[in-house]
Amino acid sequence: MDVYSMDYQNLNAGGQEHHLIEYINGFRMHAAVPWHTVEDIFISVNIKEKHHWVLAVLSFSESCIFLFDSYESSGHYAVVLGEIEKIAKIIPLCLQACDFYVKKGIDLQNHPRYKDKESSDIFDVLFEDDLPQQSSGSL
Repeated sequence: MDVYSMDYQNLNAGGQEHHLIEYINGFRMHAAVPWHTVEDIFISVNIKEKHHWVLAVLSFSESCIFLFDSYESSGHYAVVLGEIEKIAKIIPLCLQACDFYVKKGIDLQNHPRYKDKESSDIFDVLFEDDLPQQSSGSL
C-alpha cells in the first residue's frame, strides 16, 4: 500500500529503491524485457477484499488499462475499480522517473493519446465487456 501513496519526489525517499521501476526497466522480469520495448503489459491483480484476481492490460498505444474480470456481483465493480485506479496513478509516476516515455519515443506534449492528460492521470481504465462470468459458487 505504501507504493500506491508515493509521489514523484518520493519514489526513492529514504534511500529505498522501489521495485516497480526495476520491473519497468527490465531488471526483475524473468524474460528481462524492458517495458519500453513492448506495446502491452499484462498484470495480474489480486483484489484481496474480494479474494479474486483480475487481469489488467496496460496499453501504451491506447494510453489505457483494460480490465478483464470474470466475476460480477453487487459492489464488486467499485472495489476492483478502486484498486486499479491506485495502480493507474502510480505507474505513470514510475514511468516518468525512469525516462520511459523518452525511451519509448512518446512525446507527452504532442502525442494524440497523451497530450490532453495530466501526468498523474495518463491511463484511462476500461472494463472489457462480454466475458464469460464466474458464478458465486465457483472457484
